[in-house]
Amino acid sequence: MTIRELIRDVCRRHRVRLRDFYFRRDGEVSKTQRVAHARHEASYLAYQNLGVSLNQIAKVMRVHHTTVLYGIRKHRERLENPNVQLRGHRARQIAYGTDFDHGDWAH
Repeated sequence: MTIRELIRDVCRRHRVRLRDFYFRRDGEVSKTQRVAHARHEASYLAYQNLGVSLNQIAKVMRVHHTTVLYGIRKHRERLENPNVQLRGHRARQIAYGTDFDHGDWAH
């Protein structure tokens, strides 16, 4: 399997169009959560399963190799901890064990 075939399969699984996966508007990459997760998964699978280098993945995905590394790390986090998908303050509460009800403080 090639990187491009892998990307096509990941896009199909995430219901992301290939042009959205690659598309840039005014130098910015489309950043919807579904597209971002597809990019992260494709980076992870290409690196882990195909043994492709960060630079090779970056070239195909038209991004910097550090962006690929970030995506690999994010996807690995999502695999290891489903709570990673939570955002902001709530995610930090769960991650750092400060998950408590603030209701008592209101009185």
